[in-house]
Amino acid sequence: MITFRSCVFYVFLCTSIGVYSQVLIPSYFHQDYYDLLRMKNDFDDPITYLPSIVNNYQVDSALSWDIWEGKFDISSKKNQSFQILDPSLRFAYSSSYVDTYNDGAVWEGKGISSSINFGFQGRKGFLSYTFAPVVFYAQNQDFYVAPSPFNKNEFSYPFERKIDWVERYGNSSLNKFHFGQSELRLTYRKVSLGLSTQNFMLGPAQVAPILMSNNAGGIPHIDFGSARPYATKLGQLEYKIFWGLMNESDFFDENPDNDQRYFAGAVIGFQPRYVPGLSIGLNRVMYREMFDGDFSPLDIIAPLWKNIEDPALPNDNYDQMFSLMMKWKFKEYGFDGYMEFARNDLPGTIVDLFENPERTRAVTMGLVKTFDFSNEHVLRLVYEHTKLNKIKMSTATIGHPTYYVHEIVDNGYTNNGQLMGAYIGPGSNAHHIRLQYFTEKGRIGVSFDRVRWNDDYFIDNFAGNPDLEPNDQRYRWGINYLRFIGNFVLDLDYQVGYRKNWYYEDDLKIWNQYLGLNISYLVR
Repeated sequence: MITFRSCVFYVFLCTSIGVYSQVLIPSYFHQDYYDLLRMKNDFDDPITYLPSIVNNYQVDSALSWDIWEGKFDISSKKNQSFQILDPSLRFAYSSSYVDTYNDGAVWEGKGISSSINFGFQGRKGFLSYTFAPVVFYAQNQDFYVAPSPFNKNEFSYPFERKIDWVERYGNSSLNKFHFGQSELRLTYRKVSLGLSTQNFMLGPAQVAPILMSNNAGGIPHIDFGSARPYATKLGQLEYKIFWGLMNESDFFDENPDNDQRYFAGAVIGFQPRYVPGLSIGLNRVMYREMFDGDFSPLDIIAPLWKNIEDPALPNDNYDQMFSLMMKWKFKEYGFDGYMEFARNDLPGTIVDLFENPERTRAVTMGLVKTFDFSNEHVLRLVYEHTKLNKIKMSTATIGHPTYYVHEIVDNGYTNNGQLMGAYIGPGSNAHHIRLQYFTEKGRIGVSFDRVRWNDDYFIDNFAGNPDLEPNDQRYRWGINYLRFIGNFVLDLDYQVGYRKNWYYEDDLKIWNQYLGLNISYLVR
């Protein structure tokens, strides 16, 4: 049990050692500021594969712009072999329903929730290590979950049969431990091999990456590839291949044979030498039942060769997604534009690719713009739009499977009941807008987002009936305030959400208020 006395002792231990953190904790301020540093400075940064542990992307010299003056420090410290990570506490309250995302393993239900992040990291020769677990508690109060037309657990998402997407984790409070952003890594020159539970993201999206986000807890996985982008004659190159295990929650089915799924993927990113600022990448992820008796050594290299029409796999036992991404950075204008085009299955033939390029497609597109002020303050604007819903033409002709759901793989694209891709889930689309004003004392921001949930289910069940238009939609407005007070960071978030036609019931409308408070101690 974590007590107040143990927390005090831990903070005292941290202050006595005095080092910095380079871990991007989901739902904390780290990722937004890291992205801002990337836009405002010149240093090697991830192309299409963004890990939570960014030690390999440390810079060797002082940054030209860093208004927080090292409060999130990514400078190289080659002579330090051990570091204590900044400990942090989080408290949250939701009044009516669950409405959080991209917070890793943490799940905040209705009512009061809390979590603590802590840990250490270090290096010895070629070996580096990070221990950064998270412990969380959720009051998990009762709220309405619609009955399912399928034979599913009462706490699972009701409107897709084959997905382990949890709406509520049972009818009692939760206490959970997760290894969080922890890893062991061997790095030799330009190559790296890691054993990890850290979150990583694929693609350029700020809010809703299609293939891999930090919405769920990081899966236990092994990765091998470039330690950081490295120079070739044609430009910067990044590559990675990874293998892991996806776990079922306690709220899906009673079949022990499908409790784990095998996960594999590969990415390649490239920044052309003669097109400054441009990044392009190809990402692919695959998953299948782990213990169905068909697993072979060739499955280890499946992301590099296996296609949907392999004659040895007539039942299509893999579900797979791939995406093409492009990001263009115009540093002199403070502007990033990006797009990710994904497909929920590979084309069976080249002819199929050209005749039906939109089949199983999904798209995320967005921009980030910074506005500089004379006092070095910066206003950051983020806009992002994500579409995961089916296209009517491809549905009517050759089919279009719903994202993150597969007919053969029972549990879908989830880990412990949380979506591993875009948090909005199957068949949904969304708009997100954020404005953030950064000063030397902290940050203030406002946000708005709109989500229309699972249009695929809506069209299949309500289209053609003019008397029924119960699109399940959520609108949310928020304000965020972050302030540095000595070595402490206070990060306050308040949001108001309005859910319309909840669970496709046109008379069910509900408001939700959310309050979150992060308290971090900067170890210096």
